[in-house]
Amino acid sequence: MLDDYIRRINSNVKKAQVTVGPTFLLIFDARIPLSTYDSSCLAPAYYQLPRGTKQILPSECVSGDWWHVGFGESGDLLLGESEFEGKGNLGRRLRADGVLVSHPYLFGLSVLSQMHSKAELRLFTLAQTERSDLPETERFEAFEPDTAANFFSDAFNDARNSGGWQYQTGT
Repeated sequence: MLDDYIRRINSNVKKAQVTVGPTFLLIFDARIPLSTYDSSCLAPAYYQLPRGTKQILPSECVSGDWWHVGFGESGDLLLGESEFEGKGNLGRRLRADGVLVSHPYLFGLSVLSQMHSKAELRLFTLAQTERSDLPETERFEAFEPDTAANFFSDAFNDARNSGGWQYQTGT
């Protein structure tokens, strides 16, 4: 599913439309929502209790969906939720590069998300960090993308996973 999500977003990004100035790509996930609505999805991986269990069982490490949509690279191993106690959670390999890997000239990727049971919208953002392999004409402006993301987002992380420590336990 993540590969399809990444492909859909990538196919709609046109460089000429987003390189006029610093640009955060905003997507609204209502049409093709991912199952994660917690800020933990901004970390490459986080710990959560297996589905349908009580606090007695240990948590398991799962992949952050939004992290992989933004910064995932083809071949990255995805960790899913266990179907039942004792079954492993190793998933498949990611087959597509994330949106910010494919489009390094973007400042970041913001996702407007809503839980099905709540009216509240939340804005999650992944912010690029400076990439030295960009041509001089595409280098970032004087301010940092993560500083901008912190200003307008409910939760954010960057390419270095600097904010990942805040999102290590999902609900």
